[in-house]
Amino acid sequence: MRTSHLSLVAMSAFCFYTLLLPFLYPVLAFPANITGLEPLYFLDDPSCFACVSLCGGIAFLLVTRNENPSWYLGIPLCIMFAITAISPLVSGILVINDPSPPIYHPGILWILLSQAAVCLIPPCAALFFWSQRALGRWVPVLAALALLITLSSAAMLCAEFSPWLVSAGLIPPESPPMVDGQVVRMENDGPLILYLGFGLPLIGIFFLILAAAAWFTSKGAVPGISRDPGARS
Repeated sequence: MRTSHLSLVAMSAFCFYTLLLPFLYPVLAFPANITGLEPLYFLDDPSCFACVSLCGGIAFLLVTRNENPSWYLGIPLCIMFAITAISPLVSGILVINDPSPPIYHPGILWILLSQAAVCLIPPCAALFFWSQRALGRWVPVLAALALLITLSSAAMLCAEFSPWLVSAGLIPPESPPMVDGQVVRMENDGPLILYLGFGLPLIGIFFLILAAAAWFTSKGAVPGISRDPGARS
């Protein structure tokens, strides 16, 4: 497990995407201003971060599968990263030409699946954290906290799905508030900000905590954290 901590750091990449986004544009534009080449703006796409997290997740599972009997609990999380990583590619294939497409259109179904994948990261991360409980008795606490964050991701999922469900006639539309006799459209970005701005970065911090624990464990420097006797020293 000597390199497992690096895989855990990579798995946290997607979770910090929204926090890093304000700094990505000027950083990516800086080399272009010097060399005159095209800016690498494609690197600020969330799918690139999801690719890094996916590679980290696959590497971690490959490294630990012979040492951790619960390694398979990390597969759902890798699936969520994979869906997010290939989302732009599939969206480019399932082009939506209809201005009012039905909800069962493949392109719409893929959009909903991609949104669901991002929102399902916390419960899948909770499964992953639970599978790593051999690192210490405190690790299940991370799983419990990830389940709490699932509440914010569920709120975001409902907010993202509602317009599609309303357009399909599956749920009634909300009555807009009236102000001075005028209809005012209210956009509620609260769930999105709560989850992407706070919940998801917390999941990333949990990955970094696990990475630190895995690194110290490989060094045999953390008292109270069990080390797999089958692990190579």
